[in-house]
Amino acid sequence: MQIRALAWWGSDRIVLSGSAAWELRSWPEGLVVDAGEGLAVPRPAGARWAVATPVAVEVDGVRHPFPRLVQTRSGCWWRDGVCVVRTDPRGGEPVSEIWWVTGAQGPVRLLTAPQRSRFFSVTAMGEDLFVKLYTDSDSHTAHTVRMLRLRGVDDAVDAVPELSGSVHQVVTTSEHRRAALWSEDPNLTQHVLVEGDNGWETLTPELRVAGPCQSIDDRQLLIPAYDGIRIGMIRLRLADFSWRWALRDAAASYFPFAVNLEGEVAALRRPVDGCQTLVSVTDATTDDVVSLPGHSVVPARVQRWSGPTGPLEGLLVTPPGPGPWPLVIDVHGGPNHELLAGFEHELGRWRRAGFAALAPEYAAAGIGGSRRRSSAWMNSGPPRTDPNVEDVASAIAAPATRAIASNVFLFGWSWGGFVVNRLVTTGTAYGAAACWEGSADHRIMDVRAGGEPFRRARWGTPTQNPDAWERASPVSRAAAVRTPMLLLYGEDGCPEQGEAWYSALSDAGVPVELWIYPGGHMPAPHVVDEIYLRAAAWFRRWNGTGDRDR
Repeated sequence: MQIRALAWWGSDRIVLSGSAAWELRSWPEGLVVDAGEGLAVPRPAGARWAVATPVAVEVDGVRHPFPRLVQTRSGCWWRDGVCVVRTDPRGGEPVSEIWWVTGAQGPVRLLTAPQRSRFFSVTAMGEDLFVKLYTDSDSHTAHTVRMLRLRGVDDAVDAVPELSGSVHQVVTTSEHRRAALWSEDPNLTQHVLVEGDNGWETLTPELRVAGPCQSIDDRQLLIPAYDGIRIGMIRLRLADFSWRWALRDAAASYFPFAVNLEGEVAALRRPVDGCQTLVSVTDATTDDVVSLPGHSVVPARVQRWSGPTGPLEGLLVTPPGPGPWPLVIDVHGGPNHELLAGFEHELGRWRRAGFAALAPEYAAAGIGGSRRRSSAWMNSGPPRTDPNVEDVASAIAAPATRAIASNVFLFGWSWGGFVVNRLVTTGTAYGAAACWEGSADHRIMDVRAGGEPFRRARWGTPTQNPDAWERASPVSRAAAVRTPMLLLYGEDGCPEQGEAWYSALSDAGVPVELWIYPGGHMPAPHVVDEIYLRAAAWFRRWNGTGDRDR
């Protein structure tokens, strides 16, 4: 079970939840008391308990079946019952609904979303129920995240209609002032906004929020925040909205966490090089409660270097024995904070194949701050001035990287594949490169999507601003490529991108292979295995034999 959430049940028990399973542990002993499948929803004050599955919800031992099998996403206690979010993804248009269940009554449907909407989560705050809503996009409007305040059956209003963009959480303080987690669009960095006498203001532009905040007491909030590629915690004083780091670690992330009604904090410590640990957090210190030996990642270390505008970080793994080694620069997809210390990664695949591997963080994921990320998001400038390309290139050029690399290979996944495609068009020669579903011609993507809203919002349509679409598409600079290219695409993803890129590279005389795999953009596990094996074989083929002066 991959732990995704923590929740208190009273002050002496805590729930560890995965996507469809849970464990109940004693506190502070950390012993397993109970476990099961489904979504566990403990009442924070203790005593009452619920478990929701796709077919039923059990409240205080009373089972209430649902009329049909539908995915259960989230739940919370509200007033005298438990609210459960259920989403039906069938038919291509997700339909969400919220059911309210008490121990004595059957389910009561509170709200059914519009057809082009889906609910992510529900959160109770006093008498109000807040619903996190995701709206889908079309060719004219990008999708957004909004918070609704549910006042009764089929009676929901936007919690902060005066804020444009995406609102991920709203908190009302004891002084009736409000704070919100907000982003320009759902793919960009979340920030803390506070409501002052002159409207909403950003608390600190460079503070990057990593998830929902929780109340410590009536005076403070605990907020997860990104610290390089790690997640730490900040404390926010509600009286004056001042903040400070409460917990940060050079080689670990702390996520998720939970605060009980007495203000005690439990968190999951995720080190880069060992087992996860459930810890008790007191101010800036932690005490281990119990090690979770079944929850660990491939050992790595945090690698740091100086980027174009400041310090950058990544994860590094090396094979046994002395270096230098052939090095794979593994550029992650997403790109929204997909590379995190202590979380799952694929770098062990390269280690087992005899390669060292460095996964660098880059601007579009947020590490350089919100302004740099905004510039990197859908960047249409020349590749050498693309902040994403600059950051990855700086990782390759760093002295610590050069010291361990006998040759440098590039591997990119999805958005990372696009970054690699742009990087090779700068004219710098690398040992070889491999890309999974990397965009090569954004105009193809725009046609397939019937109008791609995010790029159109920044560039205009391909007809209105053809130069931007041309500059941002690697196919337009195929003649500059001096790196052998392995192109990997899904037949239900966007194989036209691969075909266009293959044609342009072939015409430019670049050594290139194109492989189309069954499935779509998110391939099956056996396809993922094949992708990495083929990429490793491609890199071995060109290790020391690539024509670097072509």
